[in-house]
Amino acid sequence: RPHCRLLKALYGHPEAGALWEVRLNDILKNLGWSPIPWNGCTYARGKTGEIVAVHGAFVFPDSHAHGLGEQPQWCYGVKFSGRELWGPDSDAGLEVIVDCWEPYLQDRAA
Repeated sequence: RPHCRLLKALYGHPEAGALWEVRLNDILKNLGWSPIPWNGCTYARGKTGEIVAVHGAFVFPDSHAHGLGEQPQWCYGVKFSGRELWGPDSDAGLEVIVDCWEPYLQDRAA
């Protein structure tokens, strides 16, 4: 069976999530990805997808977290092909659905 020796452990460390996020962010930036400014864990900026689900309107976390009230916004499931996100070498059948708030979307038809 394949195995590897663990050189460092993040599991159980109080800052495990933050340490992993920093490492992943560095890797993705080195590959040429840029996080979207309002949600640093999303790397689909500037990519074209298809709305495949309408989840409804909910409290918008961005405004609520800054004390600006609930300001409900629509949330959509947007499907991206792997090739749109990761280039022509990506698996042709790979698809990813990202839940996105309406203020994060730009109408490409306009």
